[in-house]
Amino acid sequence: MQDCYAGDIGDYGKFALLRELHEQGLSIGVNWYKTDAVVSKKQDDGKYCIPDHLAVCDTGLSSSLRKVFHSQDGSERSIKAL
Repeated sequence: MQDCYAGDIGDYGKFALLRELHEQGLSIGVNWYKTDAVVSKKQDDGKYCIPDHLAVCDTGLSSSLRKVFHSQDGSERSIKAL
C-alpha cells in the first residue's frame, strides 16, 4: 500500500469484501505492507474515486473513503487516515 492511493476504488473493494467476510462469521487477518511511492507515467493507480453507481452498495464506507480521497490539501490521503 502507498499513501497516494488511499481511499480509491481499490480500497472500497477491499474493505467491502473484508466487512462481508467478517459479517459471515469468518475470522480474518490482513497483512498489508507500506511501500515507497514509485512515480510512473504509465500508472493510473490511485486516481479513481468510487463511482456513484457503486457507492450505493455501501454508503457509509464510500462516504468515509471519499473524504480521504478528496482531502483538501492531500494531507489526509494516507494509510493512517484509513
